[in-house]
Amino acid sequence: MTQIELITRDLCPNLSTASIARPQSATFSVVLKGGMSIDELTRLNSAGFSVIRSSHAGNLQASNIVAAQSGVTFLMHELLSVDEENYSPGSQIIGGKKTHLCSPSNKVALWQDCEGVEWRGEGFTSPIHVHLSATQSYWPNSTSLSEFILKLGKDQVERVLERFISTDREVAHAFIDENGEKIPLVNLKSETRAINIKFAEAKEMLLGHFQMISESIRCDRKPTKTIMPDTASLIVLSTIVDLLDPKKRYAQQDDEPAEVYHLAGVQMVNYLINNGRVSAIYLERITELYRIAREVIPTLPEHVIFNLVPTSHVGKFISVGGSEKMERVFLLARKSIASRAELNTEKQALLKEYQSKLVSTTSYQEFHEYMSVVTNDFPAVAQEVTKNSKKFSAEEFGKDPTKTKGRLVGLIALKLSSEKIVKVSEALQSISAEMRTLREEGAILPRRLSQYDVADTQLARELIPICVKNLSSSEFSELIGIISKA
Repeated sequence: MTQIELITRDLCPNLSTASIARPQSATFSVVLKGGMSIDELTRLNSAGFSVIRSSHAGNLQASNIVAAQSGVTFLMHELLSVDEENYSPGSQIIGGKKTHLCSPSNKVALWQDCEGVEWRGEGFTSPIHVHLSATQSYWPNSTSLSEFILKLGKDQVERVLERFISTDREVAHAFIDENGEKIPLVNLKSETRAINIKFAEAKEMLLGHFQMISESIRCDRKPTKTIMPDTASLIVLSTIVDLLDPKKRYAQQDDEPAEVYHLAGVQMVNYLINNGRVSAIYLERITELYRIAREVIPTLPEHVIFNLVPTSHVGKFISVGGSEKMERVFLLARKSIASRAELNTEKQALLKEYQSKLVSTTSYQEFHEYMSVVTNDFPAVAQEVTKNSKKFSAEEFGKDPTKTKGRLVGLIALKLSSEKIVKVSEALQSISAEMRTLREEGAILPRRLSQYDVADTQLARELIPICVKNLSSSEFSELIGIISKA
């Protein structure tokens, strides 16, 4: 029995070996791509490559807004619960103030009523409808996940889903009843209450899921009960939409794998990459589902590289009210990095000079004479030597010369100073003081931002400073560290 058969049987113990799809040559490789900047992703998108940011319908946070404004395809999943914390889909956040649109609950927001809610003169009956409308009115590159997947065509979506559910019943992730209560499923049996859905009924609801959700959104009406597909199947389906788009390009050469780029938050990076064995099994399932999709749609490329690009960090660089002060903050942060490098270089050069002379001493007399030079140069070292005189005595040197020399080198490294070092240190203190002032004045993320702030107040589109758009996530992190410590 193959490895994939073992994994699939583990996930779906009720299935027979005969019903399991045999491994084919197709591959779907997920690669963490942390070194990409917003500029790079924008250029790839403009050049026709598939660049997608998956999010949720609700109140968008800063990192989502940066992605939406960059022009990439911005997808919004529609099935969060009312009280979900990150997106608060049951509320509207404007100017940092949260207003409830419907009664607090753990039910799916799309199913809940919100009478009397308006946005730009239009009335809405569900909180999800107003969130989607506000986002799409400002960024036409944004769309609901169901609408996007249906670009494959209703019949083709159903054919792929039918093969998915027949092979891997974990694709049927949750049952959502007529009131919007989401009930987790494993092999079509509820984990939380007495419910056992027949396969034929589950299959029918799953196949019609995207069409039903899409019609509910377009017609602003409450959906009926449904089976919600799992994340693995959604990743594959949303990826193949672009893979089949004749306007998209995927490789520099015809014989190269098709590359797509998916901007991700912390949670997606964790479940696809950082969860060890759980992530490994998850990736096996995604690969198998892609192989199944390719059996249904043979024109799909044989090999896909799914570049996972972390983007949650970019939201730390958003400001309400323009980016002039932020530009100054990041200019100072870069100066701070350069000054620290200069300081380190100067210290290393001085330390190397003293270290080489100390190492060359062979007798205690030579060591003592040179120690006098060092203590004369550095009063702070002299104080420590006096305080710990026994550690630098002839007796200690006789026991272990290398250790005694090492103690003095360590003290020099700790207390090292020069006119240049003092000047650079003073410059660093001045930079930190100015950064603290700018931060206190609200130069960076003074309050929670949402799409309603952007659309309502017509904020400038440049919400992150130009000087950091070409930085990778690691370079972003270095700047964040400098700014947060200021």
